[in-house]
Amino acid sequence: MADILGADPLLSDPISSNFSDDEHGVPGVNSEDHTRSIGTPATSTSGGNEHHAAVDSASPSLSSGEDDDDDGDNDDADYSTPEEPWHSNSNDPISREDFHRYQTLVEEQMSRLRLERDEFRLLWNSEKARADSGLKRYRETLRILEQESKRDYAEWERSLRGTMNEPVWPPPGNVLRSQFLYDNVEDVMTQHCITTTLLHAQACVNASNLDKAEELARQALKLAKTFDYEPLEGRCIYWLGRVEYARENHKRARMFFMEARSCIGKYKEGEDVEVYLSLFRPGLSDLEKKRIILRHAEAMYAQAVEIQKNLLERDKEVSRAGEWNSNAASKPDLPSCDNEQREH
Repeated sequence: MADILGADPLLSDPISSNFSDDEHGVPGVNSEDHTRSIGTPATSTSGGNEHHAAVDSASPSLSSGEDDDDDGDNDDADYSTPEEPWHSNSNDPISREDFHRYQTLVEEQMSRLRLERDEFRLLWNSEKARADSGLKRYRETLRILEQESKRDYAEWERSLRGTMNEPVWPPPGNVLRSQFLYDNVEDVMTQHCITTTLLHAQACVNASNLDKAEELARQALKLAKTFDYEPLEGRCIYWLGRVEYARENHKRARMFFMEARSCIGKYKEGEDVEVYLSLFRPGLSDLEKKRIILRHAEAMYAQAVEIQKNLLERDKEVSRAGEWNSNAASKPDLPSCDNEQREH
């Protein structure tokens, strides 16, 4: 048996021969005693198995490849299931087959999620396009309805207006008359707003608050355009010219005064337009311009005093006529009273 197996491999093994008393300092143990204690394949099979088990647990380098494969298979059988590549409580590495299987499963899930994402993205884009199209149609319809409502309102407003009352300035007999273009309530209120706004703009010009005056004049011009009456618009444009003239922007001021000529003979601002246009004659000095404006202001003041006087006289006449009518109504009918006494 010894001839068939040959020499004991542990006796000639260089690794086993390293376990000596000289190198490791273990007394009473040499290579022969070590070989005798673990046995040889020829004499003690169980001793050899015990030796391999001890060596495998002590040093992985002494174990064979087949044992590693067997141990790996056993670990996979213990810690893997058909549904999971490994248990969550296990710290052992998984096999290559389980890793590839899990990787394939993850890739399939990711691919499915990407497809669902693309489908939802297409659905979102289509719904967004449909919503944008509907919103565009809604805005277009709303714009058309607003235009139609404005046109209908303008027609209804024109139907309420009767005959236009053309304003005249200066008024005949220096007696102010109604300067309202139309007699319906809405137009009367709008013209009241225009007049009030222009008076405020005049006060701002006199106070050198030119930005506020320009803003007010443009507000009045916006209201005046609703009447489609050029002299009323020229009345507002005149005050824009006054603002530019106060700013010493004579080019723009002259342009506004030229546009405001339509109010001449219709409103009081028409007389002012003629005066301010005369200031742009060549050869006039600043002193001469101031004298022209001063003479015009004095003439307008005298005219306003005369108009106020005429208004007071007219009010007195109206009050006298009212008193006479009230006295006549309060007097008793004497002949009728006599007849009644005779009947009694």
